[in-house]
Amino acid sequence: MSDSSPTYRHSELLHRLVLDRTTAEEFGKVEVVWMHPEAHRVMGFISKSSFLTKKRFAFKLSQLLTIGAEGIVVNSLPVETDTEHVGVLETLIGHELWSDAGNRLGHITDCLFDLETGKITAYLFRSQGWHGFIDSIYKLPTRGIVQIGKKRVLVAERAVPSIAAYQEGIEQKVVQVAEDLQSLTETAQTTTKRLGKQVRAIAEQATQKAKAAREEFPSQEALKTGRSLLEQLQERAQSIGKELKEELTPFAQQIRSSIQPPTKPTVPKSREGGEPNPERIPQQDIDDDEPWI
Repeated sequence: MSDSSPTYRHSELLHRLVLDRTTAEEFGKVEVVWMHPEAHRVMGFISKSSFLTKKRFAFKLSQLLTIGAEGIVVNSLPVETDTEHVGVLETLIGHELWSDAGNRLGHITDCLFDLETGKITAYLFRSQGWHGFIDSIYKLPTRGIVQIGKKRVLVAERAVPSIAAYQEGIEQKVVQVAEDLQSLTETAQTTTKRLGKQVRAIAEQATQKAKAAREEFPSQEALKTGRSLLEQLQERAQSIGKELKEELTPFAQQIRSSIQPPTKPTVPKSREGGEPNPERIPQQDIDDDEPWI
């Protein structure tokens, strides 16, 4: 496996349209990502053409040619299957996660896998505040798993301290945005109040000068002086508006960065050729996978 080999999340394949490169025909959208839990490997995916049929299409990972923003392109035809066969495929997504010391850590929500080999490098789980973790998504390397059951996964207690957050949880993000917005609001109010006083002071000075000009000069001269003062007032107001924008811009940038979604993995280059690479998934892993569609 090369260092440049792209890594994807299981959830990023779901619900994408599957297109055949040769015919441009579609095979519906991805419904299930097909895994081999014991080998920690993604084997392929299952698509369905509509909600009204039991027919499903099974693709091996080696048939996947490219992944785009909305669709997947495959280089060969799938094997037809049905909902009964798809229903017995195994996955660790949704399993409860416990330590072998009897502490509940959370439940598995996703996984990270290498697109070339199918190897799962880590599982993502949501803690929901258990065992000292705050509500967030955490990354569990597969080497920390010691046992896999039908509904639960056991991880070595000694590996728990090394588990790191994958991304901020919803509560953390909401709190951070709320704090940023509060700070921005307070700053805007203070700045607007301060700059607003400047505008009012300039306006009052301009009004007084206009009145004095009207009393001292003929009407035409007074009108010219008043227009000049009004233009000066408008320029100062625009300058203050620019100053206000500059003062508030850093706070707006902070808020944008706090709600920015995680960066998506790089979309891989197209794979050349229509034949699957037999070395992409080791044969022993394929032979061990039951049921094989």
